[in-house]
Amino acid sequence: HYPLRRQRQMCIRDRVSTQSTGDENKRKKKASLLTQQLVEEQNRAFLSSQEEDKRKEILILSKEKEKQDRAKKVYEARAAAIEALNQLQPEPPKTTTGQKPFNVAVKLTDGSKIQRLWDYEKTTLKDIFQYVTGNIAQRLPDDKFLDDSAPSLDDPNSIPWTIERYELVSNYPKVTFSYSEGSKLLRELNLSNQIMLFLSPKKI
Repeated sequence: HYPLRRQRQMCIRDRVSTQSTGDENKRKKKASLLTQQLVEEQNRAFLSSQEEDKRKEILILSKEKEKQDRAKKVYEARAAAIEALNQLQPEPPKTTTGQKPFNVAVKLTDGSKIQRLWDYEKTTLKDIFQYVTGNIAQRLPDDKFLDDSAPSLDDPNSIPWTIERYELVSNYPKVTFSYSEGSKLLRELNLSNQIMLFLSPKKI
């Protein structure tokens, strides 16, 4: 019976060997699958990180562009106000023949006062408004309006040298003047030659 026993032993050995090989293949396949899943997860995490970094970069660039746009608008508005101030009629002499010039003083919102003489025949309310906002533009630094807390410059009231944001108020008589009346001549307003006006932010 030796050959039969030997054959049986060889069959058992082959069966065990085949089972071991199958188990090893399963382990390798499982390990390979786990490795593949880990690589995929790492790739997804890497791509997600890249996308997040890209979003942050876009946000930073967007904020920087907004700041640059804000700066451009501030500088342009300020330059326009100062240019309008420089183009105003020159101050007439204090002593003239005929009608005396207007002596107009304006008290600003910070309590300070600006004052000059104006031609009686030619001066309009627009001239006074441009004189006021041009002086404000010269006094205030641009960088005050460039930080993230500054209001939108699309709002005409967002920077203090925007001419439309103000009214001029006289005490005697009590009259409020707006920039929309800018074409009116001072001599048409029944005011004295000595005028004291108060700058007031327009009520929105």
